[in-house]
Amino acid sequence: MLFNASSSSDPDGTVATYTWNFGDNTPEETGILIQHQYANQGTFNAVLTVADNRGGTDTDTLVVVVSGTVSIIADLEGIDIFYPNPLTESKELNIGYTLKKAGVVTYEVRNYLGQQVWSSQRNVGTGNIQERIQLPFLAPGPYIFLLRAPEGNKGQKFLVTE
Repeated sequence: MLFNASSSSDPDGTVATYTWNFGDNTPEETGILIQHQYANQGTFNAVLTVADNRGGTDTDTLVVVVSGTVSIIADLEGIDIFYPNPLTESKELNIGYTLKKAGVVTYEVRNYLGQQVWSSQRNVGTGNIQERIQLPFLAPGPYIFLLRAPEGNKGQKFLVTE
């Protein structure tokens, strides 16, 4: 699931931090745009806490109901995105992951609003996969890279600067 706090605002200052608690005993995460996968079925309270530059806080709760088949991110042995963070002039993602099942993988880049800005599909085999992806058209801002593979999905945040 993609959780998006970009509509959060502060009438007397600026939002300084965004902290997510997904209600499933996983570690809290920080950021405007967070990819989170629930490992079990059930009802969860996803709580967003925003703090402003003056120390004020506010929370919002979303009830998440997970039913049916659940894709578990941990099924993938791993995905690593190696890049200068933040991404600068080259705007190149160097990714690596290991697959036990051959098949079609989809790469996606989504902006902070959760909108897909780039996608590509490839047929891959098993084992260690390494790819270099050029994204020269990306404007500065936060993004999420998503990998959808035969054995599961995985997401990774990254930032593009000028």
